[in-house]
Amino acid sequence: MRTWIFCALVVSSRALFAAGPPEDNESLVRKMSPAAHEASRSNVVFGIKLCEMVQTTNTYGGLSALIAACKNDVALRTNSAILVALVDGIRSRTPAVLADSESVEVPSRVKSGKMQRRPGAKMIRQDIFLRGGRAAWFLEVVLNCELPELTEQSTDEEVEDVVLEAYYRLKEAALPPGSLRTVEGLTEEEKRKLAEASDSNAVVFYRLAMDAQSSIRRVVAANRKAPVHVLSKLARDKNPEVKRLALENLKMARTSSE
Repeated sequence: MRTWIFCALVVSSRALFAAGPPEDNESLVRKMSPAAHEASRSNVVFGIKLCEMVQTTNTYGGLSALIAACKNDVALRTNSAILVALVDGIRSRTPAVLADSESVEVPSRVKSGKMQRRPGAKMIRQDIFLRGGRAAWFLEVVLNCELPELTEQSTDEEVEDVVLEAYYRLKEAALPPGSLRTVEGLTEEEKRKLAEASDSNAVVFYRLAMDAQSSIRRVVAANRKAPVHVLSKLARDKNPEVKRLALENLKMARTSSE
C-alpha cells in the first residue's frame, strides 16, 4: 500500500524534479523567485514524507519495493533537496518494526545476541530495526554507496560520522560532470596542493580530511575555505596539531560571521 502511495506522490511531483539536480539552496536562497521558494519548500516536505515512509514501513517486502521505486526514479535520486531529509533521519535511535523480520539478518544484532543466524535470509549491514539504520540503508541503495555501519551500539560521534559521509555522498552526486570526486591515486604533493587551494570543491576537502597522512589533514584544518562540517570533524582528530588548527579555524569562522 505504501509503495502505491509513494508512486502517486512521485507522479504528482514530476514538475518539481523536471529541472534535474537543484543548485545549492544555501548560497542561492536570496536569488530565488517566490515560485522557486515554493518549489524548495515542496521538496523539503516531500523529503520528510519520504523519510517517514522509509522509517515506518512495517514489512521487509514493502520496504524493499519502496526503495527499489526510489532507486529507479532518476529525478528523485538526483534531488538532494529531497534526499537530505533521509540524511537527517540517520540520527533517529527510535526502534523500527518489521512484521516479517525472519526475512533479514543484521550482523550487529547477531553479534550482540539479539538475533539468531538465519540461513537464507537477506543480510543487511545497516541496522534496519532502527529508524536511523533504515535511512542509512535507503541512502546506500539509492546512491549506490557504502556508509559507515550504524548499530545499536554506535556512539553519538559514530552516528555523526555516518551522517557526514551520507551528506557528502549527496554533495558528490550533485557535482557537475568532470568534477574531481576522489583523491585516490594522487601523490602526497598533489593532495597538498588541493588541500591548500581555495577553490577545491567540498567533496575534495572532505576526502582530504579523511586522509591517512596527518600532514594532509593539517593543511585542510588550516584552510579558511574548508567547509565547517569538515573542520568540525577535524576538531575531533586524534592528531593534536590537526585538532588545534581545526578548532582555531572554526573559532575564526564563527567570529567573522558575527
